[in-house]
Formats: sequence, C-alpha cells, structure tokens
Amino acid sequence: MRKSTRLQSFYFVFFLSSSGILAFRNVYFRSVGLSGSDMGLVGAALLVVGIVAQPVWGLLSDRLGAQKRVVLIALAVSGALSLAFPPAARVGVLALVGLTIAFAAFQSPVRPVANSLVLSAGYGYGTVRAFGSIAFGVGTLAYGLVLARTDPSVLFYVYAVGAALAFFVVLRTPVGDGDPLDGVGRRVPALLRNRSFAGLLAATFVVGIVLSANNSYFVFFVNAVGGGNETTGAAFAVKTTAEAIAFLAFVRAAPSRRLLFVAGGLAHAAVFSMYVLGGTTAAVIAVQPLLGVGYAAVMTSVVELADELSPDELGATAQTALTALGIGLGGATGELLSGALLDVLGIFRLFGGYAVVAVVSVVVFLATVDANRVTRNASLAGGDD
Repeated sequence: MRKSTRLQSFYFVFFLSSSGILAFRNVYFRSVGLSGSDMGLVGAALLVVGIVAQPVWGLLSDRLGAQKRVVLIALAVSGALSLAFPPAARVGVLALVGLTIAFAAFQSPVRPVANSLVLSAGYGYGTVRAFGSIAFGVGTLAYGLVLARTDPSVLFYVYAVGAALAFFVVLRTPVGDGDPLDGVGRRVPALLRNRSFAGLLAATFVVGIVLSANNSYFVFFVNAVGGGNETTGAAFAVKTTAEAIAFLAFVRAAPSRRLLFVAGGLAHAAVFSMYVLGGTTAAVIAVQPLLGVGYAAVMTSVVELADELSPDELGATAQTALTALGIGLGGATGELLSGALLDVLGIFRLFGGYAVVAVVSVVVFLATVDANRVTRNASLAGGDD
C-alpha cells in the first residue's frame, strides 16, 4: 500500500471514529442529565486542555523529531480513556470534567501533528484531509441512525475501536519522525512575532468560535425545526461530502489563501443568517453544501498558511499553535458563550450571533494577514513585522 494511501486511510479511520464524539456528545451528556451550562463546561474543558496540551506536544515533537511517535501515543492513551466516560457519568459532572481533561490532553494533538506529518511528506493538505471529511459524513449519518435505537454511550466505545485501528495504520505507515532539533523553545517567540502568523492566529480564533459552536449545537437547531438525530446525521453527511469535493478541488485549482478564507467566512455567515429564520429540515439540509465548501475553504487557507509562514523545523509547533491558540481557544470561547446564551437567547438567535462572528473573522483576516507577502518558510527574524 502506498504511503499516501496509508495516510488517507488513517484520516478516514480517525475521523470516522471521532465524528460521534464531536457531533453528538451533547446528546449523550443531555441523556445523563447535564444542563446547557454543564454541557458548555464539559465542552470548554475539552477545548481548553487542548489549548494547553497541543503546543506542548508540538514543541516536543519538533524538539525530539518525534511526530509519528506523538501521534501513536496520543491514539493509544485517548482510546483507552474514552472507555471511562460511561462510568464517569454515573459519578457526576465533576468526574466527567476530570476525565475530559485527561482525554483532551492526549486526543487533541492527533490532528495537528498528523497535519504536520502530511505536509512534511510533501502531500497537499486537501489530498489527505478530504478522506477525513468523507469519513465524518459517513460517521455522523450512521450515528444519527444508531442513536435513534441505542444508548448514546456507544460513541465512546466506537472511538476506542477506531483509535486502535488508526494506531496500527500509522504504525505501518513509512513516514519518518524527523531529526531532533535543539533550541526549539528559543525559536517560537520569533515565529509568534511574525505579524502575518499572529494575525492568522487571531482570525482563526474568531472563526473558531463559529466552527466549534456549530458542531456542538447544530443538533439542537435541527431539533428546533422538527428534525431528529437522523436529520442531523444526514445534514452532516451532505456537508462533509461537499467538504471532501472542495478539499480536492482546492488542491487542483490552488486558489489564493486570502480568497479561500474570505469566501469560507462569508459562506458561514450566509448559512447561519438563513438559520435565524428557522425553516424546514429539507431547507436546512439544502444549504449544507455551501457550509461544507466554506469549511474546506477556511481550513485549507489556515493550515497551508501556517505551514508557509513557518520554517520546516517548526512544522508541528506551527500546526499545534494554529489548532490550540486559534481554533481551540476560539472554540472554547464559543462553547462557554453558547452554553450560557442558549438558555437565554434560544437556538435561532444564537445562530444569528454566529453569523456576525463569521463576518468579523473575515475582517480580522483582511486587516492582519498580508497574504501577498507570504513566502514558503518565512524568516523567523520577524517575517513581515
């Protein structure tokens, strides 16, 4: 099996198994009696720990040249910890928060460090990431059907099995760990002082509020317009099919990173503005392709810009910083705000707020990221300060 095929298989297996926790974890938490605020607390814990843990894993990966080993360790430990969620739910909210902290510390570095492995191996991000989107769509559709007939705790058991399979796929994939590098910690401040890289983190933070909150609270929006878990699964399947096609199309067409982010942010704003009006489940599913293309555009833009703005030896550090300080910190903020505002505003006005935030992310990106001055492996001496 070719190396690219193994990497695509890894993304497929990992996204397939983790899609349930991402899309339906609040269905499980609601089934065990958690309130909206409790769900926001658990969701924020999942993301906040990632904010702290991911940069540490990234620095460790680059310092030791251990990207592959970090992915293997993260898969093994997070898979084992996922089995403890059902027992922890019987203890109470604090037990769930504690377990979530441990789970997130090991699960959170899988995607960004794997992204670094893919890019360092010379593959386009979308070439491999498209298989993650396909898997996410298949997974959410299947979970939507399964959750109508079984206990939601199945989400965590499936993740454990998927993590084990992904472990063996990565183990057998011939990708190198890279060379150990001294002085990584001294190089990071210079990377963060690069104006465009810092601006990219800021814009990704703002759009991260929207991306995470939509994944967590979309199921409640579907319920509000008369749909069930099957409808949620179908909507995610349509969205992620469009994502996969868009990821592959962007590899071929290679549009500018600036255009991709702007188009992606505005696509999210347009769809969420439609959500404010409510509508039917058919109408909700009909707009999912636009949301999928928008998501692929944003993610292609930020992942590839982070790679281009950082030197090769800080590849994992740049990707984990992007995921933690950008998407993760924004996501944690979105979880906390959404959990509190859901009970006050209701789901329709909550999505109206998401539309505004999506527009703000575009404004921040245009104001801070000088895409015309981005060069491969930008200088650590300050880049475009």
